[in-house]
Amino acid sequence: MSKLLDELKEIFEVDQIDTTLNFEELEEWDSLNALVLLGYLEDQLGTQMAAEDIVKFPTIGDFLEHFERK
Repeated sequence: MSKLLDELKEIFEVDQIDTTLNFEELEEWDSLNALVLLGYLEDQLGTQMAAEDIVKFPTIGDFLEHFERK
């Protein structure tokens, strides 16, 4: 989880991310950051996903756990 969490911190330009929140609750969440995250998922993890699918995860922690299992 730490590598992806570190990447999220870099994308959103923050020191901490509350993993109990969902993406839409982050002040830094916007369409540009969604595209950057999608690009990272595709380039680094080989996963294609729509921005709409990212926000379907109940929390950021659930999102991270999903990719930890892959």
